[in-house]
Parts: sequence; C-alpha cells; structure tokens
Amino acid sequence: MTPVVRRPGRDEAEAIARMHTEAWRTTYGGSVPDTYFDEGSIIRRTQHWRTVLDPNQQDQNVAVAVVDSNIIGIAHCGLEDGRRKLFALYVLEAFHGTGVGQLLLDTVLTDEPTELWVAQTNRRAMKFYRRNGFEPDGSAQDLLGIDGYVTIRMVR
Repeated sequence: MTPVVRRPGRDEAEAIARMHTEAWRTTYGGSVPDTYFDEGSIIRRTQHWRTVLDPNQQDQNVAVAVVDSNIIGIAHCGLEDGRRKLFALYVLEAFHGTGVGQLLLDTVLTDEPTELWVAQTNRRAMKFYRRNGFEPDGSAQDLLGIDGYVTIRMVR
C-alpha cells in the first residue's frame, strides 16, 4: 500500500511520539538507556511534537507518512539559530527500504543549505543522507550527553 504523506495536526502529537519512540527503539535499542523508550519518553516527545506542530511555528516543516490511518514515518525540518536543520527523519523498521524515507525527506527539505546530526554508527542513515547530497563536515558530539555515543554533523 502506498503511504499518504501530509502535514500532521497538533492533535496527532502523541501518535507521532509513539512512532518516534518505536523507531528509536529499533534503531538505538541496546545502545542508549531504556529511558529513551519508556512511557516518560513518550510524554516528553508528545510535548515536543505539540510545540513543533503549534500553528505559530511558521519556520517548521513537518510531514508524516500514513498507511491505514497509522503513522509510519515522520520528518521535521526547520530553522534553528538562523540555520536550516533536519531535526528528525524516522520510519518504522517494517517500512525501511520502501521509499517512505525519501518521500518524507523530499517533502520537508528545501533547496537551502541544510544540516543534520546522525549517529556515527548508523551506517544505513549515513548512506541515505549521502545519496541525498549530505556530507560529514568534521563536527562530532556525544548524543544527548551519552558518553561514547557519537553523532556527526552532515551538511549539504
């Protein structure tokens, strides 16, 4: 079934948070603390997505991919400190390799220079971003304060 890609409503924040958490679980499970996947993380992510989806947030571009009324992917690009960033691109594992990620990325990106941060161990994502014109710029940092779990910045 072909997914529908559209802008989500603020009332979908919790569904997005649950999908986001599941995507993190399958991508980073075993590498980051379980607190990234518990009910508290869903509450925190729900609040985050409500903020991002606030109609007053004009500089945020968000898209979801939906199949059978279930959110299976999310992408979020926007401005931070005057720079365009891809903040999130997550697709449920069952839909990896189906083109959903590409559809979402194409929906939220503009032609403007854009940066993103990706776990240096996430080779699949890095390959995807390289196919889309992103290259590492040499910047690295620990993921959300987790010592030894390094993210790298990619730019295009």
